[in-house]
Amino acid sequence: YDWNVAGWDFTKKIMSETSELDTGVAVKKLYCGPGLWQGFADLLEDRVHYQWETAKDDFGYTIRIIHGLRKSIEIHQHPDFTSNALKNSGFLTEPGLCKLRPFRPMKVLQGKYEDSDGNVFEDQKRAGLLYEGSMEWHGLENMAWITYAPTNEA
Repeated sequence: YDWNVAGWDFTKKIMSETSELDTGVAVKKLYCGPGLWQGFADLLEDRVHYQWETAKDDFGYTIRIIHGLRKSIEIHQHPDFTSNALKNSGFLTEPGLCKLRPFRPMKVLQGKYEDSDGNVFEDQKRAGLLYEGSMEWHGLENMAWITYAPTNEA
């Protein structure tokens, strides 16, 4: 299917099917790669009957917000979706349906080490946070995995 023709109907269908269970949340979040991000940008260019805006999230990244569907969608371009395998994909969810469940408390790794001569060094590659945990999922019927197949135009 051509995304520019069928993409909007697909989006409406996904939003309808993933919003049947009322969770009291008015906004869904779509975390996606640059391909799907651009696919939505192309799709929204000529959709004047839907309202969309560009905003910044808490970390300063640009997000797109689409209004006018059953629920609004915040589209976040996420760094975990930049590989070739995931750049045209996205994960649609609602805030609060996913929870982090730690196995152990988070550790702060200092990155300091001492050589055999007693010199102390700071290695930023070894410094950071160590988190061991998992995700707990609720309301799977309100989530979707979306893969966008770009149309190659000649």
